[in-house]
Amino acid sequence: MSRSYLSTLFKKNVGVSFTDYLIEFRLNRALEIYQEKKLPLTTIAELVGYPNYSQFSKIFKKRKGMSPREFINTNITTS
Repeated sequence: MSRSYLSTLFKKNVGVSFTDYLIEFRLNRALEIYQEKKLPLTTIAELVGYPNYSQFSKIFKKRKGMSPREFINTNITTS
């Protein structure tokens, strides 16, 4: 099975490209980890597959409309 065929099947069945799916999965998992463990964002970025925090932050801001810290401060209640 070729890579492009697999990509086509994924998009047909899931509704988004594999890359978009993976990015959303990683960002949402990062938020879950933060809520569960309150680890530093640089550590969380590495845990979800971004060894470079600036890349994680840039993608996060593009997808969520604000930086990871702004998003957390605005949307996640600390208990």
